Amino acid sequence: MMEYYTFEINNEKVGYYEQNDKNDIFYAKAYMLIDGEKIENPFWVKHQDGAILEIKFGTQDWTIFDQPENVYPSSATNLLLQELTHQKFFSYQSYSESKGKIVGELILKRNSNRIEEYDGERLIRYFIQKEGIVVEYGWGGEAKSVRVGSLAEATAGTAFE
Repeated sequence: MMEYYTFEINNEKVGYYEQNDKNDIFYAKAYMLIDGEKIENPFWVKHQDGAILEIKFGTQDWTIFDQPENVYPSSATNLLLQELTHQKFFSYQSYSESKGKIVGELILKRNSNRIEEYDGERLIRYFIQKEGIVVEYGWGGEAKSVRVGSLAEATAGTAFE
């Protein structure tokens, strides 16, 4: 089932975000209107039992993800959050799909229903969960997405309505 979120910058809706995870493929796509330009940012992650098998970003073809076990693509955030189900801390190597390489070590820390991602001491992103479901993504800076009940609610008041 597709999940829908707003996409906001400085508390202004500029688009929406959608995601689903079925048949071992995690899919997500952000839609934004920035400076009058519509931007769509899709990605896919094939996975099995927590292992990343292949990734696809934008209009690229599927790429085999032949990285060490502790390396995760940035688009696999939801799979990473599962690593914190029974622990409060998880360290991993972040792989940038657009750069095609490992860009550094990041740390996820859980505090109740809020998970924060750090590069050293610098907060990069946050995720708020309710009953194991992400209800808010803090993408960095003033960008965030809040889960809503429908596509119509996610797109209301945006150029994608």
